[in-house]
Amino acid sequence: MVREQPAALLIAALERRDPRQVRRTLHARVRLVVDSGSVEGGSFRGRRRVAQQLIAQVSGGGRVPAPARINGTSGVRVVAPDGTVVALLAVGSARAPILELWMWTAPEKLRRWPPPRSAPSDSPFL
Repeated sequence: MVREQPAALLIAALERRDPRQVRRTLHARVRLVVDSGSVEGGSFRGRRRVAQQLIAQVSGGGRVPAPARINGTSGVRVVAPDGTVVALLAVGSARAPILELWMWTAPEKLRRWPPPRSAPSDSPFL
């Protein structure tokens, strides 16, 4: 039996905006680090708090989570209806449940997304 990647499981849960399903993808001691470019960023710990933060990012205005390769790791990009990337989420676990996540929401960093096609997949483009 092939196990699904943690990012794919997280995307499926976020698409449903189901807090219980999102929490199931996360380790009990999960940590989320948010780079928002302002004081709204920070670090969040625990399934419930991290799930709330993730769902809040995809809930507004028809946003859609989609798979992405971020700094050489699997992740999620959150796209607004006009195609603008409003958040990037790097998954720090190759196996479920997810133990670490990094999210970028700073507009000045997201303007460079997606990276140029010539950038190697492991280049630090954020």
